[in-house]
Amino acid sequence: MFHIYKLQWKELAAKAEERMDRRARRTRQAIREAFVSLLGEKGYNEISVTDIAEAAGINRKTFYNYYEDIHAVADEVSSVAISALSDSLTEEDFVSAVTDPGRIFSKIIDAHGMDDGPYAKLFRNDYYGSLASAIAEMVKERWKTALLRQAGAQEPNTSVFVDYAVAGMVSLYRSWANGGFGVPFESVAALAGRMTLQAFNATLQKD
Repeated sequence: MFHIYKLQWKELAAKAEERMDRRARRTRQAIREAFVSLLGEKGYNEISVTDIAEAAGINRKTFYNYYEDIHAVADEVSSVAISALSDSLTEEDFVSAVTDPGRIFSKIIDAHGMDDGPYAKLFRNDYYGSLASAIAEMVKERWKTALLRQAGAQEPNTSVFVDYAVAGMVSLYRSWANGGFGVPFESVAALAGRMTLQAFNATLQKD
């Protein structure tokens, strides 16, 4: 009889834990959605834990049960964005990006609302740089791998070129998104493409 009660208790405990897991997932999702929604209304540095808690329908204590601070929420939101961005670039031709690096960033911008949406605010924020860094690292890895498969490409020249090109494009986009230059991004990207091609040609020259 005791054995039966023990089994029943384990089943009840497992069901209770499953309900708690579902509740925890819903709460975390509510917090993330509240944060993203608030990014559409105010700047990243202007959002408080109280703002997120009120928007998510929870109290501050509950927020801290799941996240250490706002940066931790932003990191989780950014991870979701990076996963989606990575999937969207699976079929992208990174070799031809040598002459048109802006195309890669334009695709990211167009596909994920990086021009004037919540992710854009995270990407171009000077204080929170995790999303910009993660996107840069993802693009660098894809670009470097593609180029090294081509005849004539070699290390360390390829790595130096890719680091230079991606860092430049990220910096250009952030400056443009923050109101710099006063021209369409396509114009900035076209100029960057010409400069990038010159830099790539230099990597193929023998020392």
